[in-house]
Amino acid sequence: MKYWTELTDIETQIIRLDTLTSLLRVISIGAEQANHEDVKNSLWYIQGSIEDIHATMRGEFDNLWEMVRDEPEPEKYQGGMKKKKMMTDRELP
Repeated sequence: MKYWTELTDIETQIIRLDTLTSLLRVISIGAEQANHEDVKNSLWYIQGSIEDIHATMRGEFDNLWEMVRDEPEPEKYQGGMKKKKMMTDRELP
């Protein structure tokens, strides 16, 4: 598959983002029971991770865009079976 590496790199970042979303959910639920320092450290970790994911995804997108931007669009397939014409109410028997 063309661009497999680029797509899997972006997918990895999406998975990381899903993990952070789950972590944030757990932190928000447990914030009442955690001490101030634990919440503060967790939020710093989340912020740094989100910034890293954003930068990586932006770079991967820009790289992929550079590869596909000037490629000609694929020709549409003209052969094969014809599509059935949808009958209107007037054409129905």
